[in-house]
Amino acid sequence: MLYVVPEALPAGYDWQPEGHAVTDAIWVGGRLDKRGQLVGAGPALAAMEKHIHPVRKVQPNRRKNREVHIYDTVRHHLLVGLTDARAGASILSDAKVRNQSIAELLAFMLRHGKLAGLQLDFEYVSPAYADAFVEYIQLLRLKLGPGIRLKVAVFAPVGMPDAWVGFYKLPELATESDGIVVMLYDQHRPGTPPGCVSGFAWLGANVDVLATLPAEKVWLGAPLYGYRFGKKTAALSKSQFNAYAVQAVETDGCLKKLTAEGEAYYPAPSLYQQFDELAATNRFRGIAYWRAGFEK
Repeated sequence: MLYVVPEALPAGYDWQPEGHAVTDAIWVGGRLDKRGQLVGAGPALAAMEKHIHPVRKVQPNRRKNREVHIYDTVRHHLLVGLTDARAGASILSDAKVRNQSIAELLAFMLRHGKLAGLQLDFEYVSPAYADAFVEYIQLLRLKLGPGIRLKVAVFAPVGMPDAWVGFYKLPELATESDGIVVMLYDQHRPGTPPGCVSGFAWLGANVDVLATLPAEKVWLGAPLYGYRFGKKTAALSKSQFNAYAVQAVETDGCLKKLTAEGEAYYPAPSLYQQFDELAATNRFRGIAYWRAGFEK
């Protein structure tokens, strides 16, 4: 699985993050506001239409071979977040707003049949709404029906602020959705001391929790980015990290460079190998990379 931010998608992108074939593309852009209305999905949809690559297939047993086009085997989804945490509280506490948001999502999916499903990314909502969120997923999945997939993005359960992770009831969300994507990155992030975006021990501790869930419902979210820590912490692509002309050392799953602007970290090949091994050993559904282009 691969997250795609349309306006940041590199030209000529090869759609093979870390050498893996993409099965699902998650197009980022849709958000629900405090009135339950879906906004911002247009650019993501337009970009998806542009980047769906038809596959050429020669029709056999014809006097003249005729080329027909079929869509690629990648399943395309829309990522739907919130305009802010207050929108999440409104949707989950007001029945009218809740029903409006569900109607908006259903209508959008029915209008755009090339989309295989939705992925909800509700972040920074108070844990007081955790039960309401499970009920929301249950109701939304029922309204969408079996032909539309519904996944949920969640923060890592271990080592993240309680105010963030308390919103997600993982066993219940795994049951009520078609899958949960666990964002196993940002262990070190803006506001924390410098370090790897996803360290080995931290990753392992989270996987121990996820191993108690239905394996076929779990996607491991892996980072295609790093950070430079300094006066202002900034996300780094691989090329930006490599541009620092200093020696790198490997530490806790990341390559580290000491630069004039601060400590810089980018995932090492060993971290991606660890993700692959954990997914295979635990028979998880797959790996979800954030985001297309940062590995370049």
